[in-house]
Amino acid sequence: GENRQATAAARRSLEVAEESGDLRLRALALFRLGLGVYALGDYVGAAEALGRSCDLLSGDLRAERIGTAGATSVLGGGYLVATLCELGRYEEAEQRLAEAIAAAASARDIYSIAAAQIARCMLAIARGDVATAIPALEALLGAAKAAGIAAVSFYLETLLGRAKFIAGDIEAAIGLLTEKEEARSVPQAQLHGLSNVWLAEAKIAAGAVADAEALLKRVDREMTQRGAAGGLAHCWAVKGKAALARGNLPAAQAAFARGLDQATVLWMRPVADTCREGLAEVAAGQQAAALSTTAAG
Repeated sequence: GENRQATAAARRSLEVAEESGDLRLRALALFRLGLGVYALGDYVGAAEALGRSCDLLSGDLRAERIGTAGATSVLGGGYLVATLCELGRYEEAEQRLAEAIAAAASARDIYSIAAAQIARCMLAIARGDVATAIPALEALLGAAKAAGIAAVSFYLETLLGRAKFIAGDIEAAIGLLTEKEEARSVPQAQLHGLSNVWLAEAKIAAGAVADAEALLKRVDREMTQRGAAGGLAHCWAVKGKAALARGNLPAAQAAFARGLDQATVLWMRPVADTCREGLAEVAAGQQAAALSTTAAG
């Protein structure tokens, strides 16, 4: 509901900006539109809008703050990197990250520099390079907590929790990803949309499959209400992993197939690959079960 309303408002703002011919207003409208369609899971549309915004804010405009705390091109570039990671377009993400880092260096303010470094960590996590991401995230988290910036701290804890999970530190991941009481006062838009999906995946790894499934059921409902199509693809992929951990091959097959369909429609290559791997594991399990039944007979 809210995501769709925000996207509609951003489209109207873009129409007004294009009519006015104001370059800065166009860039800001495209930035906001990119955020809106990103939240809805339209990553191809988000990449296009955010890319156009960043391209407009090149040269002398790249360090400008247009209705944003840091340089608009840096913040837009950071979201663009996250978007390209969802699409599996990592080389393009590397190029856009370099542009964001250069713009942050020109802007020379703490918000821009931090945003560029967060984008760097997101790309590293997406590529599994947690040795690079973890020290940087720990430093950023320490700085955010010292400054008392709660929303940024919670966001960084989610990223660090994901990095710890990939590194195999499941206990630390669960501690970081578990929702804090203070986070409930922070608007949903300022929190990482996949925090509970990643927490469920960590709980599966810890053997708490029932807890993970209960959490995913809630996440599924909330994401459906928000219209977060991309988040649902992630959710269904992890639902497949939970069912697989319980040995429920039919449920795992259904969840992975649903996730694959969604990820394919949204061009989410990494999630699609995860679901294909899950379906292959299900098929292997079904084959083993059939051979066992034949042998017993």
